[in-house]
Amino acid sequence: MRYQEVVGVVLWAAASMLSCASLAAEKLEEGVSTGLTRRGNLNRVSSAFSDDAVYYWMRVKEREGAKSKTRCVVTDPNGVPLIDEVEEFDEEGDEGYLFCGVDGDEKELAAGTHTFAIYLNGEKLGERAVPIEKRSFFGKLGIYRQFKWALGGLAMLIIGYYWIRKKLYGDKTIDAAFPEKPAKGAPKVQIGSRVAGATPAPAAPAAPSVDDQLNGFKAKLAADPGFRIARAEDVLPIARAARAAGDSKTAVAAVRGFDKAFPAHALIPDVFVFSAKVLAEDFKNHDMARKILEHVVARYPGHYLAQEARKYLKEMPQTA
Repeated sequence: MRYQEVVGVVLWAAASMLSCASLAAEKLEEGVSTGLTRRGNLNRVSSAFSDDAVYYWMRVKEREGAKSKTRCVVTDPNGVPLIDEVEEFDEEGDEGYLFCGVDGDEKELAAGTHTFAIYLNGEKLGERAVPIEKRSFFGKLGIYRQFKWALGGLAMLIIGYYWIRKKLYGDKTIDAAFPEKPAKGAPKVQIGSRVAGATPAPAAPAAPSVDDQLNGFKAKLAADPGFRIARAEDVLPIARAARAAGDSKTAVAAVRGFDKAFPAHALIPDVFVFSAKVLAEDFKNHDMARKILEHVVARYPGHYLAQEARKYLKEMPQTA
């Protein structure tokens, strides 16, 4: 090969390497997660159960103004692709997250080692092999439910023991514990009968309906625009009732500042998704709704509403 040809090949290879480097985002951090910690951060795991939401995630440094395409590929232990999805997004020059995974509520994985791979603009940025195992029956139950099952089993064993003993030996212990007939001369008491001279207990006050709560909130909001609902559990019912009545402004006022008033509350993703839908559908503010949904996907990737947020983002009209 002539000298000019060798130089040409070297220059072409260098240009190709520079081009590929310019297409690749800078990878800052990566890991495998099955959900969020109590502080709202992604947990880090090396293995998972088949009914977990398993996500391979990557924190990257984005390029300003770049239009990129990410691809997620998940393969089972036999090398068969379970997921092969491509999404396009605009890079904003800040730090962002890429996710590739399976939601345990929608697809239960088989036992064995699964492979999760993330591609950006056709280049593989990373890959993780995650061992998956089946969760035992008692493993699917919380500690409280395990205790209840164990206590119930113990009670059945005790009752069974006394029943068998009575049948075999005529033991009267079970009869003493559970008498079949009242003692002679004992007065018969009817359930629901009123004791003479007794004062009936006052009836418990009825809990206010959602409509009553909504009317009370609107009245207090009119007197004080900065008024906020005291209980986190009352916010969404009041907001939904207001929207159902055609009062979207009151619905937005009900959920405004929820994450600051109730930090780290479990209902924050629900409030965010509801707010995004009201902004997009009732006020046509697709830009703000998109930012809220993207925040849900990035901050709560293991939450069941993250999948709904992704779907809603795809269906939302693109703004200029």
